[in-house]
Amino acid sequence: MDQPEPFVTTPDALPGALPDALPSAAPGRPPGPTSDRTSDRTSDRTSDRTSDRPPDTPPLALSVIIPVYREEARIRALLAHLADIPAAGGPKPLPMATGAVATGAAELRLAEILVADGDPEQRTLAAMAKGQAIAEGAAMPQGPYFPEGQARPEGAAAAPTAQVRGLATDKGRARQMNAGARAARGNVLLFLHADTRLPPDAFPLIGQALSDPDICGGAFALRIAPEGGPPGLGLRFIAWAANVRARLFRAPYGDQAIFLRQDCFQALGGFADIPLMEDLELMTRLRQSGQRIRLLTACAATSARRWEAEGLLRCTGRNLLLRALYHLGASPQRLARFYT
Repeated sequence: MDQPEPFVTTPDALPGALPDALPSAAPGRPPGPTSDRTSDRTSDRTSDRTSDRPPDTPPLALSVIIPVYREEARIRALLAHLADIPAAGGPKPLPMATGAVATGAAELRLAEILVADGDPEQRTLAAMAKGQAIAEGAAMPQGPYFPEGQARPEGAAAAPTAQVRGLATDKGRARQMNAGARAARGNVLLFLHADTRLPPDAFPLIGQALSDPDICGGAFALRIAPEGGPPGLGLRFIAWAANVRARLFRAPYGDQAIFLRQDCFQALGGFADIPLMEDLELMTRLRQSGQRIRLLTACAATSARRWEAEGLLRCTGRNLLLRALYHLGASPQRLARFYT
């Protein structure tokens, strides 16, 4: 199914709902007041840089794309997590993870959440449609999830401004994320793995990163989070090494919650249709094209469940071997046989 049809889980005529398509454009940065000669020159350069953009440049609208495969037991917690993240451009400045204040952030709002289910049985989507993922009347990210034709339960949140939409797709993380990107109406795409959690100021930080029109995307730093407590020394070292590698080669992992402008993603042709290493392949092409990304210091926390299930040494050793073989030219199709 090359072009999956999304089922929309909230009514189309919503206050603040998006139009059918949003242009992909970066917001301009108006020059601020200046008091000396240097500031005047900086202001002039900024003004010249933004003068060729139309005055009605739209704000950044974020589409969160979540590829899932049999995540029916976890989807509710993930959507509730997204509901707790405030949007950029709010009345209060939000503290960054480093302790600084996120100033100068572009206006960014959560437009929609797309859950792309690659399970042939569509268990995650079925759980959502049956109300198992969302308790009756429970608040969702900017609005509740209701199957089409179902009446709104008494006491449920009303007037949502973001939609939660489901997509039935072919299996394969790259295919699922590409399907989500094709269906997305936002001009910024955030690819979020089902076992990854964003920092509490994620959306303002994305808006701040993209306030520079020369930045086409970015990612968060990686933290590996066990189920029952803080990470041990081994997991902390693995995350540290991954962050160093990402900064050296400008190629973050998918576990770091990659975000990209829609037009940049489309210009690259999306993720390659490969079963493994799709994140590294895309970010390598992006770097080779000369596009710039911003790697944030705030951490996205990915689950340690694979390390806990397979063992720290075995899981890490296999991952290192697969990446080495990939860089030496082994096909992702062959490597995928060893990553199950």
